[in-house]
Amino acid sequence: MKVFSRCFLLLCCALFPSACADLKSASASYKEGHYEDAIEQWETLSEFGEPRAQVSLGRSYLSGKGVERDPEKARHLFEQAAAQNDASAYFELGRMYEKGYGVEQHANKALEHYRKSAELGYARGYYYLAQLQEQHGLASPEIIRYNYQCALDRGYDRAMQDIERQLQP
Repeated sequence: MKVFSRCFLLLCCALFPSACADLKSASASYKEGHYEDAIEQWETLSEFGEPRAQVSLGRSYLSGKGVERDPEKARHLFEQAAAQNDASAYFELGRMYEKGYGVEQHANKALEHYRKSAELGYARGYYYLAQLQEQHGLASPEIIRYNYQCALDRGYDRAMQDIERQLQP
């Protein structure tokens, strides 16, 4: 059924490009403060199983920007995207469990989601994995440094100060 839905979406976009929801225009609308437009486009794409739209929509439900705040709905959207191996979805689930946003705070579940996000190459996943490991003593200094380095190598510059801090005597 998902394959059919995606094929249908692609066909509709090919035949009626002006009517097709677009991730880039939705993100641009959101950044400009046109939340309703962005939400509408993300909802359309989410219905067709687009993981990046599901994550964006989930973030909106988590923050309450453009929609009524609904952490349960956010978690559901993140889980849908994570089921498609979306690294940012795993990251968002990790944040929810680490901070207790709409779920019971649970460091091990957060760690599991950050680890999966990192395994999929997500820079912030590596960084927050290292942070959680360091805060709770869940890994050796070498593994923590490795995760910070992976975050840095993938463009998450914030990791540099943590690497420097670790190297200080």
